[in-house]
Amino acid sequence: MQGPQGETGPRGLEGQRGDRGEDGVGHPGQMGPPGPQGPEGRCVDGLPGRPGEPGVPGAPGEPGGHGPPGQPGVCPDCNAYQAAYAYPLLLAQQQQNNKGPPNYYNKGPPVNYYNKG
Repeated sequence: MQGPQGETGPRGLEGQRGDRGEDGVGHPGQMGPPGPQGPEGRCVDGLPGRPGEPGVPGAPGEPGGHGPPGQPGVCPDCNAYQAAYAYPLLLAQQQQNNKGPPNYYNKGPPVNYYNKG
């Protein structure tokens, strides 16, 4: 027959630390439940983007229509016309009567001024 259990004895001295065991082989666990929905996001406009690449040139357009006739011209300073056009022609005509080297407007034979013989 077995007798009654005795009282627990005093705690013994702590033992030495044991050697490290081998790495265990784990298995992936099951997926957890989805988390709560986050707060609604706030939209912030970003900086403008850089300009795009130039496109290909388009086809030539249709020719335009004729415009209305212009206003008649006005000669505010007719002296400017004479200075630009009439005066050089007048000078050229006067040079034909001068003695001197032949001018470029008269295409006659060259004159020899050194040998008058």
